[in-house]
Amino acid sequence: DGKTMIFYVDDMEKAAVPVTGSISDATSTLTVGAQNDGTYAFSGFIDELKFRNTVQEYDPYEANLLSKWKFNEQTGSTLAKNEIIGAGDFVIPQEILSDFAQVDGQKGLLLPENASAYPVLEGFSGNVGSNFTLSCFYKGDQSVADKGTAVLFGKGPKTTGHYELWLYEGRLAFFAPEIH
Repeated sequence: DGKTMIFYVDDMEKAAVPVTGSISDATSTLTVGAQNDGTYAFSGFIDELKFRNTVQEYDPYEANLLSKWKFNEQTGSTLAKNEIIGAGDFVIPQEILSDFAQVDGQKGLLLPENASAYPVLEGFSGNVGSNFTLSCFYKGDQSVADKGTAVLFGKGPKTTGHYELWLYEGRLAFFAPEIH
């Protein structure tokens, strides 16, 4: 509704927080597994990154998707075309090109601890405004909980149009400088 941020874990509402503001239109780099500068790295498994232009709802036909990436297979250094709906290809760094795995019946990308590069999508608009849903499947190793903060994905530097989904001591969190 543009006034409440709701966190879901396993499709169950876990927290609701009142918010104000809207994320500005800005085209930037979307990075999976760390900040765009490589800090706050996530070590673990990630798949099915989705952006919707509506609030969370059951959507079996995925009619409201802006973008979706299934990290199941690649062609060269990018995801296979059948794994993408919407905006562009992620470039998968050479050191993790073959790190596709299966965890809890879900096939996706395994991000190693201390990687030197992360999957990136240059020129991503993904402009979500104030009514949106960001989601992904993830499973972190114990070091995620131990080290405190790990970014699942983030868009652009911490300026206008930036947002990130991250874990803080095992809890899901969202940050956007334009939302208060």
